[in-house]
Amino acid sequence: MSLFQKIGFSTNIFGNPAEIDVLVGELSRDFKNIEIEFEKGLRELVDNDPEKLNKKIDILNEIKKSKGLYYSVHAPYIGIKTDISNRDELDRIIAVDYISLYINEASRIGAKYFTIHPGYLEFDDNGISDFDFKQLSKSILKLSDLAKEKGISILLENTGSDREKYIVLSDEQHEILCHEYSIYLTLDIVHFESFMNKKSTNEYNQALKKLIPYVRNAHFNDVLNGEHIHLPLGEGNFNYHRILSFMVNEGYKGNFIIEESGGGFSPEEFILAGKEYIESLNGR
Repeated sequence: MSLFQKIGFSTNIFGNPAEIDVLVGELSRDFKNIEIEFEKGLRELVDNDPEKLNKKIDILNEIKKSKGLYYSVHAPYIGIKTDISNRDELDRIIAVDYISLYINEASRIGAKYFTIHPGYLEFDDNGISDFDFKQLSKSILKLSDLAKEKGISILLENTGSDREKYIVLSDEQHEILCHEYSIYLTLDIVHFESFMNKKSTNEYNQALKKLIPYVRNAHFNDVLNGEHIHLPLGEGNFNYHRILSFMVNEGYKGNFIIEESGGGFSPEEFILAGKEYIESLNGR
């Protein structure tokens, strides 16, 4: 599959509205790979209105079939109900059970990949942050087992810089979780760039090459001067095309999802930039 055929789009750029069927229908005109993030309005729909949700699931499946779409899913990640690393065992179990509900929803639309966040850091009285890797491991084990039953792979997303509440795992911790629990990674290239932008090209490539065997899905956008702000393609100075091409040349076969918004740009500007990039790839 050519690089331009791997480019997809995430619904989170639109703030995850409850009218997900309408949004996906619109996105399907330009993108075949769509990542559905179950947050905000869509999350409220899942939690509070199953009858309305069922109707929208039916429409999503109809669109998928008629347009030949590929769906992936991003789990909820905001708030304690999603904190699968919580030191409090009851809170951790509640979070695992809650995320499990969304694995079921992912299976209903035929998604094969289910991206999750590792959870939140906890702060002591002195402001020192930490998290318990064993708690995360227990949660990953339970979620991975459920996902396998549904024919779904759990993908753990790497976290970016300058987000003081979010857990940042080391490469070694990512590898341990992948090996121990048969999960994979969603590589957010903007997050990766936020840590690596001052490294030499060789260092950058070697660090990326080390992760690629574990990656099954990737997020990307443009960046300005390595700052952790997602911009429409062409609005920054990040050579994202080099990174995508490097990954493909190293054997990566997954999708590249245009994901997350920032810089005050509208969703339509992100779509237009994505379409122009696909057209430029198609013409090469």
